[in-house]
Amino acid sequence: MPSTLSVRDRKWLCIVDGVENLDDVGVVIEGRTKYPAERDYVNLWIVRLDAEGRATAFTEWYMPRPHQD
Repeated sequence: MPSTLSVRDRKWLCIVDGVENLDDVGVVIEGRTKYPAERDYVNLWIVRLDAEGRATAFTEWYMPRPHQD
Protein backbone atom coordinates (compact mmCIF):
# COMPACT_ATOMS: atom_id res chain seq x y z
CA MET A 1 0.00 0.00 0.00
CA PRO A 2 1.49 3.37 -0.99
CA SER A 3 2.46 5.88 1.63
CA THR A 4 0.57 9.13 1.83
CA LEU A 5 3.89 10.89 1.22
CA SER A 6 4.11 12.21 -2.31
CA VAL A 7 6.00 14.98 -4.03
CA ARG A 8 4.21 16.80 -6.82
CA ASP A 9 5.10 19.53 -9.24
CA ARG A 10 3.80 20.42 -12.69
CA LYS A 11 5.64 17.59 -14.45
CA TRP A 12 5.81 14.55 -12.16
CA LEU A 13 4.42 12.75 -9.13
CA CYS A 14 6.56 10.61 -6.81
CA ILE A 15 4.78 7.98 -4.70
CA VAL A 16 6.66 6.21 -1.87
CA ASP A 17 5.60 2.56 -1.56
CA GLY A 18 7.96 1.50 1.22
CA VAL A 19 10.88 2.50 3.43
CA GLU A 20 13.30 0.08 5.14
CA ASN A 21 15.90 1.03 7.76
CA LEU A 22 19.52 -0.08 7.11
CA ASP A 23 20.66 -0.59 10.72
CA ASP A 24 21.13 3.12 11.48
CA VAL A 25 23.30 3.58 8.38
CA GLY A 26 20.59 4.76 6.03
CA VAL A 27 17.33 3.82 4.37
CA VAL A 28 16.09 1.99 1.29
CA ILE A 29 13.10 3.64 -0.36
CA GLU A 30 10.89 1.92 -2.93
CA GLY A 31 8.70 4.19 -5.02
CA ARG A 32 7.16 5.13 -8.34
CA THR A 33 7.53 8.27 -10.42
CA LYS A 34 4.64 9.16 -12.71
CA TYR A 35 5.10 11.56 -15.63
CA PRO A 36 2.41 12.92 -18.00
CA ALA A 37 4.06 11.12 -20.91
CA GLU A 38 4.54 7.67 -22.39
CA ARG A 39 6.53 6.19 -19.47
CA ASP A 40 6.51 5.97 -15.72
CA TYR A 41 9.31 4.57 -13.55
CA VAL A 42 9.68 2.17 -10.65
CA ASN A 43 12.43 3.48 -8.34
CA LEU A 44 14.77 2.15 -5.69
CA TRP A 45 16.76 4.70 -3.69
CA ILE A 46 19.45 4.05 -1.09
CA VAL A 47 20.18 7.04 1.15
CA ARG A 48 23.14 6.84 3.55
CA LEU A 49 22.82 8.97 6.68
CA ASP A 50 25.35 10.38 9.14
CA ALA A 51 24.95 10.21 12.93
CA GLU A 52 22.77 13.33 12.87
CA GLY A 53 20.40 11.97 10.22
CA ARG A 54 21.72 14.03 7.30
CA ALA A 55 22.16 12.40 3.90
CA THR A 56 25.79 11.69 2.99
CA ALA A 57 25.23 9.58 -0.14
CA PHE A 58 22.39 8.84 -2.53
CA THR A 59 22.09 6.02 -5.10
CA GLU A 60 19.14 5.58 -7.46
CA TRP A 61 18.04 2.69 -9.65
CA TYR A 62 15.04 2.98 -11.95
CA MET A 63 13.13 0.88 -14.44
CA PRO A 64 10.75 2.32 -17.04
CA ARG A 65 7.23 0.95 -17.38
CA PRO A 66 4.23 1.89 -19.53
CA HIS A 67 2.44 5.07 -18.48
CA GLN A 68 -0.73 4.60 -16.44
CA ASP A 69 -3.27 7.37 -15.74
